[in-house]
Amino acid sequence: MITEITVYHKICYISTDDSILRQIDNILSFMVQGAFFSRQYRTRRWDGKTHLFNKRTNSFNRGLLYRVLTYLDNEKIEYVIIDKSTTVVNYQIQYLDQTVNGFTLRPYQKQAILKYIKPYWNLTNTRGIFDLPPRSGKTILSGFLSLVLNEYPVLFIVHKIDLAYQTKEVFDNLFGIDCGIVGDGNFKLNSKVVISTIQSIATTYKVKLQNTDDISYDKEKEIPDKQLFKQFINNAKVVIGDECHISAANVHQSLIPDLKSVKYMIGLSGTPFREDKSSLLIENMYGPIIFQLSREEAVQNGYILPIKSYFIELPEITVSAVDTQTMKKEAVNQNPYMIDSIVKLVKRCERKGLSSIVMVREHSQGNLIQERMKSVIYLKGSVSGEQRKATYKMLEQKQILTILSTVTDIGVDIPSLDCVIVAGITKSKTLALQRIRCGTPGGNKKFGRIFIFCPRISNKISTSKKYVENWWKKTLSYYKNEPTFTVKYLSINDL
Repeated sequence: MITEITVYHKICYISTDDSILRQIDNILSFMVQGAFFSRQYRTRRWDGKTHLFNKRTNSFNRGLLYRVLTYLDNEKIEYVIIDKSTTVVNYQIQYLDQTVNGFTLRPYQKQAILKYIKPYWNLTNTRGIFDLPPRSGKTILSGFLSLVLNEYPVLFIVHKIDLAYQTKEVFDNLFGIDCGIVGDGNFKLNSKVVISTIQSIATTYKVKLQNTDDISYDKEKEIPDKQLFKQFINNAKVVIGDECHISAANVHQSLIPDLKSVKYMIGLSGTPFREDKSSLLIENMYGPIIFQLSREEAVQNGYILPIKSYFIELPEITVSAVDTQTMKKEAVNQNPYMIDSIVKLVKRCERKGLSSIVMVREHSQGNLIQERMKSVIYLKGSVSGEQRKATYKMLEQKQILTILSTVTDIGVDIPSLDCVIVAGITKSKTLALQRIRCGTPGGNKKFGRIFIFCPRISNKISTSKKYVENWWKKTLSYYKNEPTFTVKYLSINDL
């Protein structure tokens, strides 16, 4: 029996032997983190996996096509592809060599676009992820790719309103129009480009957002015309997912059926992976990684700066209970050594004219730090996007030198930023790498600086249960393995 794969814009169907179908089901599935603790798993009513292959219809999403075809090629299984996607391309290649409203592509950005529009297996490519380090120009790349693809409307999805305003400013200039925006009380659609927060989409479709170790969502206002917004989403021809590593979330996956007219899906991220084994869901929506620019290559070419990281070990502290929440509260959020050291470090940076963001994870920690630095602006989820935008502008122009924030971690662009001060410890590799917001070349900057405050727990507790201490040690290992990072240890007496 010759295997047949029928390809549509969004869905692929396969007709083949049962043994091959079983293998494809295995390839397109992954073990759910924590499945062992599920009663269904332990009673063998569930295999503990998320299956992205529909065994009832023998189908899978277009984003996973490359995995199936790669498997068939590797196993030397004969197959035919029946292309029913009817994708008629109208590429505007001339944009690759043009300066458009003051923007010009870097060589790697041009290579990335050419890679996206290159046919695969004699099919028009319609899915792909660009793996580019933070601050290396993903927004401009995606804007030029949209111009080349020449299909509208374009829906650009972000996870924070900060990024929506930031993207809109770039796209307004690049496209030469007033782009639409949905989020932070804005509801402006047009026929060409709209930037929307995923919170606005979740509100529209009544999907609950869930915070994770590496992502937290702001609350969003009600959408005034949900039906009109759904109609726009249904008509979108190009969908771009900024920081697409968050697309494993339920709201992104549930959106796929409503993208009824989509032709092209584009994912952007400096960390296109998941630590909870659900990376396959990112590909399910946006397809494979088709272009990578390493941090090392980006530094060598001057696109981003090398990073000096300073790990500041704090004096040991005794906690009242051996559990994660207690340790976070007492050893991180309320740690007096950390608060004193942050205040001291901020004053030192300001004396040198260095700008900084003090990053916290929880409001309670931010409140205690703000009590000690009363003049500092504190950005959190309740602060409007317009207020955040104005604050970032003051920080960028160094009208102020320090802000305190729970929201300025992933994707926010402040080119002149000198330092990141991490007060909120995380075990997430994604967040540890995404927090590097100070790596943009400019002025006299030769490197970015990141300071990690490292709480230590009394030795009376076993090493395996020193949770927050083990978290920053994970960050330390990530940075040690990054060739463009240098690692230095400090004590609070060095500040």
